[in-house]
Amino acid sequence: MMNVYVPSHLKKNNSRVVYDLFQDGNSYSKADISRMTGISAPTVIKIIDSFIEKEILLHAGEGEAAVGRRPNLLKRNEKAFYAFGVDFQDENVRIALVDLNGEIIDYIQMPLRLPLQDMLGQEIVAAIAQMIQRNEVPQQRILGVGLGMPGVVDTQKNTVEYAFTLGMREKTDCTDMLAQLSEKLSVPVFMENDINAAAVGEFKMRRLDKSEDLIYISLGTGLGAGVVLSGELRHGIHHFAGEIAYTSFDEDFPTKEGQLGWLESTVNTADFIKNGMDDSAASCEYMERISKTLALTIANVSVLLDFDLVVVGGLLVSHFGEALLKEIQKNLENMSLLKINCELASSKLPELVGSAIMVCEKRIGDIL
Repeated sequence: MMNVYVPSHLKKNNSRVVYDLFQDGNSYSKADISRMTGISAPTVIKIIDSFIEKEILLHAGEGEAAVGRRPNLLKRNEKAFYAFGVDFQDENVRIALVDLNGEIIDYIQMPLRLPLQDMLGQEIVAAIAQMIQRNEVPQQRILGVGLGMPGVVDTQKNTVEYAFTLGMREKTDCTDMLAQLSEKLSVPVFMENDINAAAVGEFKMRRLDKSEDLIYISLGTGLGAGVVLSGELRHGIHHFAGEIAYTSFDEDFPTKEGQLGWLESTVNTADFIKNGMDDSAASCEYMERISKTLALTIANVSVLLDFDLVVVGGLLVSHFGEALLKEIQKNLENMSLLKINCELASSKLPELVGSAIMVCEKRIGDIL
């Protein structure tokens, strides 16, 4: 069936185009906006007036002019709205209050308590309320809460599976859990795979545009990736995009549900974090070995997707730092025909930043 569009659709679309223009952090005049977007000057003026009234845009002084009057510049108000990012790392819950620019305003960490639904309804609700009060953020400025969940997450059906640390081995419907948390906090609540959220966080923090790609690889107690192609997070038809733990280069390795995949069992980050991090000799040997395996994986995936940027984060990256990155890059140059840049994560908490930024992206259209 053909979609029917009405003037309100065009108005919303124009408002979103103008809003997106300011996401690069630059300041623009009304004339700049009209020229760069192709939207008529009278329409731009109406949109700008609305944004200023809602405190989405702020005056940023005067720009340069070759002749005549200097134009008034505008910039996005990064503190106009906020969102919370929540994620679950091993035995801990991390919560961050994040502004529109991806800056973490406040952060707390607490021990994980199961069942998760009980903790969400009690400790996490109390912690978020405390952070709102401590930072004096008006309730109407909170766009929502994003939960970064481990495991395979279906964001359409609100299901999670293979999230062993949360007690969700089998496919679990989280619809009621999200609804209850939303009701207690009086804001919308969304969920996403935590590594996917980290990929989005890195993409936004780097101010990449919609034509660019980014692969984020997390090396923590588990192993996973998030895939952003042409500015869009890739989930896949099975919601399995980025599950590189199940990549295999062993034709005899049995891949079975509920068991570690070949790559994760080979790299075995969890065992090293538990038993090898304090042994310098073992650390060097381990880094040399996994850098080759990771480079091999990246090289093979790159010929399918043809990307040029890989961002690596997680506990192992915090431990090894640039040394691990250099080893991966060196091995990649031998294994791949493509020029692929490997970089460290720009944020220490990309999962939280990404979870919050995704909420902002989902909700800002309602505000505009």
